[in-house]
Amino acid sequence: SEMCIRDRRRVHGKRRKLFIKKMEDHHKAFVVQSFNKKDDQERWEKAKDIRRVVFIEEQKVPADLELDEYDDLAVHFLLCEGDIPAGCARLIKKSDGWYMGRLAILRSQRGRGLGTLISQKVIEYCKEKGIPSLLIHSQSYIKDLYKKIGFVEFGEEFEEAGIQHVHMRYDIV
Repeated sequence: SEMCIRDRRRVHGKRRKLFIKKMEDHHKAFVVQSFNKKDDQERWEKAKDIRRVVFIEEQKVPADLELDEYDDLAVHFLLCEGDIPAGCARLIKKSDGWYMGRLAILRSQRGRGLGTLISQKVIEYCKEKGIPSLLIHSQSYIKDLYKKIGFVEFGEEFEEAGIQHVHMRYDIV
């Protein structure tokens, strides 16, 4: 199955590289910064506000599920245009691997490729840290965004916080 994932990425590699180059040119005004909650309370509050709006208010995820014990241990990412927050994500280590999650883009900023941009920055961070692969629980309706980046779907669809999800993997090395 892992060989299958690598072969599939090779087949789509050229198209993915062109897509990523196009997105890089389009997003020069955006900055993605990584941080830890305990070291940067100001950025944490901005990321938490984005997650509250997107997950708790828009998607009706219970607050106790959205903000969890992993937030204290995670590497968080904040996407800003200038100093205006637009999106966020986090990276956590679990027993079965590294997970990117809680990726959220404010409604007013959607449709601009920012989910792709922040995902690419998380992948770059993983490359720098020697993390071999990245796992996600993608909401089913958005899985095609991750497929364009190079994630591969595996396993059965499942429900998490009342929302349908799929398992996906990105092999970094």
